[in-house]
Amino acid sequence: MRQSLTDWLQDKRRKHAQGQLEEADFDELEQLLSNGRIGRQQLLYLQAGSTSPLSRVVGMALFMPGERHDNYSLEAEEFPYQTVMQAVEDGWRIVQFPAPPTDFSDQSVDYVGFEFILEKWGHGTRA
Repeated sequence: MRQSLTDWLQDKRRKHAQGQLEEADFDELEQLLSNGRIGRQQLLYLQAGSTSPLSRVVGMALFMPGERHDNYSLEAEEFPYQTVMQAVEDGWRIVQFPAPPTDFSDQSVDYVGFEFILEKWGHGTRA
């Protein structure tokens, strides 16, 4: 179940207005709360073309609570954000800015881009 609290509330308000709210709807909320989909930290690693939050995203990995992370990288077509700032505007908070590489050699390191680490609390959907 990939549903945020905001989406859940919107759906249930609609059902309530139509007189269709049921006990099962509250069971659904309980499940959302108990399996960590609401109120737990999500981490988003964004690799950008520079240290600027306005630079283009070139790589991304998303870590969700309660999910296996064997294959956590997203393909470029799946990137929900083109820039780091777009993620910030969508509620993600930057918790670490990238530092420019020192003594970088493309022969010694597989370096994708300047890595920003962002977090989001309280929502249970992918970015």
